[in-house]
Amino acid sequence: MDKRGKVTFLLFIFAICGTAVLLHLHNRPEPIRHRPAELFEVVNKQVEAFRQNNFTAAYSQASANFQQSWTEEEFVEMVQRDCTRIMEAERVEFGPWQRRGREIILQVFFINRDGTVAPCIYSLVNEGDRWKIDSARWVKGWQTAQKMRGIRS
Repeated sequence: MDKRGKVTFLLFIFAICGTAVLLHLHNRPEPIRHRPAELFEVVNKQVEAFRQNNFTAAYSQASANFQQSWTEEEFVEMVQRDCTRIMEAERVEFGPWQRRGREIILQVFFINRDGTVAPCIYSLVNEGDRWKIDSARWVKGWQTAQKMRGIRS
């Protein structure tokens, strides 16, 4: 191959690589945008539904993955057994959150009249244009004599 052929071949390879880079950048999924208030609203809607014994509305705040694993009847039983702290809480405060891909981990604090705090870690997932609750787990609580940071609901 002569010098001109080698240069043409190299330019052709660079053109292919450049095209691949441009296609990759163009087809990259756009990051999910959200405001913390959107996350808080999802949790608040479910909490309000619990307090009104509207378990269908509370179940509608759960992710598709959760709804595939739990029927609405199982969900109601679980809520009545494990979530009385939510219904008894005087107020809800939100702590820090962390993004992990399409999932957000959010700290939620349920504060009772007597000052006890029941912290819960929520996992929310993005489903199209909405955030849904995928899971929630309780963590060890404390008395209000300890300082706590968060955003009041």
